[in-house]
Amino acid sequence: MPYKNECVIKGHLGGPADLKTTKNDKHFATFSIATSSKFGDEDRTTWHRCVVWGKPAAWTETWEKGDLVEVAGSYESREWTDNNGNKKTFYELTCRPFNGFDNENDRHRNKANRNTAASNADNNADLPF
Repeated sequence: MPYKNECVIKGHLGGPADLKTTKNDKHFATFSIATSSKFGDEDRTTWHRCVVWGKPAAWTETWEKGDLVEVAGSYESREWTDNNGNKKTFYELTCRPFNGFDNENDRHRNKANRNTAASNADNNADLPF
């Protein structure tokens, strides 16, 4: 039986997506999503590095810091050796083509959330995103 590497992340963007093009003219975007959880009385924030390839990368252009997004894909790891000879491992969610929150209702909701957050900026100074 084959095993499945499938992950769905829903959280707030840490900042706008970084859109780039490879030497072979392949488009991609990288971005980070913050999720939160509780462990006893402790609040925990986990940051997820994400990448999306091809045409869907352009869809992230309108995303802004703090937007609520949901993506799905597979977690991938890459290993390399740094200049000091230390082995490093890098993890990221490789997103498959997605709808994200690309419909008007979600865009209005995100805009309303940003406006509310901006008017309450002093109260939200300790938020990680």
